[in-house]
Amino acid sequence: MGKHLVDIIAQWEEDHMMASVINQHLVCDPTIRKPGFDLPRQTWTVLNRFRTGKGLCRAYLHKWGLVTSDLCNCGHQ
Repeated sequence: MGKHLVDIIAQWEEDHMMASVINQHLVCDPTIRKPGFDLPRQTWTVLNRFRTGKGLCRAYLHKWGLVTSDLCNCGHQ
């Protein structure tokens, strides 16, 4: 593995261990493909959201730098 890939895996592991997420134990190693990986992307995405307990919400979009505020469009967190 290249140095860059190792850094990404190490960062993922650190972020994963620091997060308090329901079902965190289901993904121990990001390099091992989970059952269903060959499903259509939309189905796979929904499945992973259930597995990780992380939905597509403003708080996560803000955390990832995709929106400027973590507030819901209605103004609530």
